[in-house]
Amino acid sequence: MTSESAYDQVEYPGRPYLQTHPASIAAYARLMNLSPAAAENCRVLELGCGDGTNLLGMAAALPGSTFVGVDLSGNAIRAGSELAREAELSNVTLHQADFAELDAGLGSFDYVIAHGVYSWVPPLARTTLQSAMARHLAPDGLAFVSYATYPGAHLREIAREMMQYHGRGGGEPMLRVARAVEFVRFVRGTQGASVYGGILEQELSRLGRGDWRYVIHDDFADHHHPVYFREFASQAAANGLVFATEIPLGPWPSVGFPAAVRKTIEGFAEGDAVAREQYLDFVRGTAFRQSLLCHASSGANAEGHEERLMSLLVRSDLQPQSPRPDIASREKVRFVTRLGDSADADEPLIKAIFVTLANARLMPLPVSEVLARAEPLAGLSPAEGEVLAGRIRAVAGMLLNAASRRLVTIQASPARFANRASERPAVSPLVRAQARRGDIVTSLRHEPIQLDSRVHPLVLRADGTCTQAELRTLLAQAKPDGKPHVEPEIFE
Repeated sequence: MTSESAYDQVEYPGRPYLQTHPASIAAYARLMNLSPAAAENCRVLELGCGDGTNLLGMAAALPGSTFVGVDLSGNAIRAGSELAREAELSNVTLHQADFAELDAGLGSFDYVIAHGVYSWVPPLARTTLQSAMARHLAPDGLAFVSYATYPGAHLREIAREMMQYHGRGGGEPMLRVARAVEFVRFVRGTQGASVYGGILEQELSRLGRGDWRYVIHDDFADHHHPVYFREFASQAAANGLVFATEIPLGPWPSVGFPAAVRKTIEGFAEGDAVAREQYLDFVRGTAFRQSLLCHASSGANAEGHEERLMSLLVRSDLQPQSPRPDIASREKVRFVTRLGDSADADEPLIKAIFVTLANARLMPLPVSEVLARAEPLAGLSPAEGEVLAGRIRAVAGMLLNAASRRLVTIQASPARFANRASERPAVSPLVRAQARRGDIVTSLRHEPIQLDSRVHPLVLRADGTCTQAELRTLLAQAKPDGKPHVEPEIFE
């Protein structure tokens, strides 16, 4: 790694990543019969933290935990440290450092995060990264690592290499990206309904979904090294780490596949967990993984995960399209998220579970409580014995399937956000500090929220001193700009 980071030249947009939150990691670890530290009282290290946005959101929601971030970019660390001071977050510290130079005095951590780093650094830095994770991971700790994987990454590399060639020669980064994407669009237009055209169409969809600064750092990076899962697992093993599970798939890695497919994959793997994951990647065409690692002595075990799921919490923003869905019959009902993702259900118990989650207004509920509330809605009596066991297996399979599609979120700890505003609404100091800098803030649900021009001034005033009536007056005076409205969970 060089002394000057490319991220100092073009800022990498910081954002919170829910899948890296200790409550999310702990949930999937508990499904594997591991004993992770409670999110409310833990130590978290993020390697490659950028400006710390991800860690700062956690620190605001978990004041009893300690957070440390490390990144090579001095500009990003300075910006994040200043935001932390303004937000009065004393439980987070950010350091400019190379992974190879981490001070042993940092100590051990219950959770170590490396999101969007592993595949975008030189080979030696990848080795150093895993070594640092193993060195600083507590005996019962969990490491979260995301990385690009083959075989799916082969398809992404088609567009990436095309863009790098057309964007060669330097120049202003944003203009290079625009020119390169336009060339991919041109090539796509020449292909009609061909397989090649379909691949480019998929990549254009991906490129058009987010901030082009991500494209600069991900697709135009000097280093882009996808790996096969077996290679990643081998390097982890060399550092005394083993694969525990995948987020968000959890302990049922072949979720969504028919039983016959799952049985065939297990036969190919012959009981080898690494081989099974590699075969699953071949079948799925996996291009990106988010894996949890633990020390080899931890003893992860998926057996009995259905029962363990009952003690975890689940939430969702799915809402039925019909104001009065027919739950007890086999009539199909469509449920839609605020981002437009959807799920169709005709099984009464599944519909009842989705309605129960919708009625909770994003507040996480224990899965066992969701089942208890859903049963009477579906016209079912409380079950016992084998009937209950079968019902639990069905619910666990459905929820893990929904989680893999990001329709529900599974977590190990309750949330601190409110789903209704109080008489004198207040947002976290972090949200106010972020709102003074722009229109993207981090909710206490650890998700990015874009403020529209009407809500922005309300957030700046929502410090617990203004009444709802005063804020409504301020809202009435503002003009809309068409952006999504703020979600209530930013209020404490």
